[in-house]
Order: sequence, then C-alpha cells, then structure tokens
Amino acid sequence: MPIRKKSDRIAQNTLDISLDQMLAMTNPTRTTKKQITKTVDEIASEMEDIFSSDSDKHKFTKWPGTDSLERVIYGYFSGFVLFVAERVKERHLNTSGWQLVLPSRLTDYKPSDSNTAERLDVSLFLEDMHKEAAALKESDYADMFAIVEVKRRDSSAEINNALSRLFYYSQNIYINQLNRRFLWGLTIWGSHVCAEVMVHDKVLVS
Repeated sequence: MPIRKKSDRIAQNTLDISLDQMLAMTNPTRTTKKQITKTVDEIASEMEDIFSSDSDKHKFTKWPGTDSLERVIYGYFSGFVLFVAERVKERHLNTSGWQLVLPSRLTDYKPSDSNTAERLDVSLFLEDMHKEAAALKESDYADMFAIVEVKRRDSSAEINNALSRLFYYSQNIYINQLNRRFLWGLTIWGSHVCAEVMVHDKVLVS
C-alpha cells in the first residue's frame, strides 16, 4: 500500500480520543503536576492581561482568518510557543528535570535528514532550560519532539488531511529513530488546536 494512502487509512481507522491516556504517558509526579498547573494558570492569566490591554506595547494582531495563507499562521504559532517557553524559563530555570519546548528556526522547510520532498509547516523540539530562545535550530527528524500541521479552515476534510499528513511525516521520524516509543503532534485548523500522540499500535487524540 502506498505510504500516503496508508496514512489516510490510519487517519480514518486508528484514532482513539483519550486525553486521560495522553496525560498518563507523561507520568508526572504529584509535585510536578501541581507546579505545571500553577505555571499554566499564571501564564494564562498573563496572556489574558495582554489581550485586554490597550497599550501599544502589548498590542497583539488578530489571529489570521480563513482567507489568510497557511504560512501566516506559522509565525503566530511559533511566537506563542516562544512566549510560553520564556515564561516557563522565568519560573523554573533551576527546577530539576524541566526542559523547554521550542519551535524550529525555520518554518515550511525540508529537514536535512528527510528522504522525500515534503516540507514541514512547523516542528517542535526539546532544549535545555538554559538555552537562549534566540538560538533556535533547524530541527531534523531525528531531533524532533513534535510535528505541527496547519490548515486554514475548520472542516472535517481539512482535519482529516492534517492528520493524514502528520502520520505521513511521522514515518520519517521513526526511520531515523528506530528505538523511539512515541511521537507528539499538533494539528491546527482555523483557531482550533488538537494534540496527538502516535504510538506503535494507535493514535491518541485530545
């Protein structure tokens, strides 16, 4: 079966909507869970203050509409990830075991270790907490923590297409990391975001 058709079949037949299973895979301790919850609440509150501010310093451009090009959303998403990373770093720079999730330096790019002509929208990777956010790297398949697939519109066709492409890309990651146990993914359609975890026998979806 061709790889692309196989990816379409996976998108249709092996999805398991289970947020609880996804969270269980991270296996946080009770203390870490409390730290994460507190940090998320603080960052969410700060973002609400920014969005409600009239100050030019905190003025955010409106999320691009469905008529915008997909690549416009790449920058918005990468900026959001960097915003969260910087806030996490401020609060947990010396917290043992924590890492930053950062976007790749490039968007709409072909990883150097790819054996196809496909280009990724955005990728995410893990970095040491002391890493400077400005020193983003071009993430290869072997280094990726997650793949991000972006679609402009909120429709069932776009959602299925995003999932299919995500699974297609994931095969290159497993080729470069044969001992990898799972892979995270994000699909964005319109203003909606969904998280996925791809394991060996199924795909967990938030």
